[in-house]
This record gives sequence, structure tokens and C-alpha cells, in this order.
Amino acid sequence: MITEVALDCLLDPPAQSFSRVFVASPRRIESLGGQLTEGWRSAFGEFEEGVRTVDRPWPSADCAACGLELLDEDA
Repeated sequence: MITEVALDCLLDPPAQSFSRVFVASPRRIESLGGQLTEGWRSAFGEFEEGVRTVDRPWPSADCAACGLELLDEDA
């Protein structure tokens, strides 16, 4: 997943920072005694099979590297 995000950012740089969440298959989650929260299911929906990745906006833009303004390319 790290390699995939790195390549995505190199080939098509995002305008804003984001986080990518990997969600295991429902079968795997259940086999480990877990479940997705109602909030997660409401926000991202149900899925029957396979794994899923979700890109979400980075929650903080306080630092220079993560801020909404793009860094000066000459720097």
C-alpha cells in the first residue's frame, strides 16, 4: 500500500494531503472478532468481498508540509 500511494503521488501529485486506509475483507474482520462501526459503514458503505482502500483528507493542515498552500517549487 505504501508503494502504491508513493507512485500515485509521484505520477499525479495531490492538491491536498490525504491518508489512505486499508480495510480487510469482512470475512477476515469477523474471523478476528471485529466489526466495522456504524459510523464507518454510514460514511463508506458496505462491501461483501475483498479488501478496500479509502482515501480521506488529512485531518490537520497546521504544518508547512501538510498545509493547503502548495510549497514554492524553487525551494
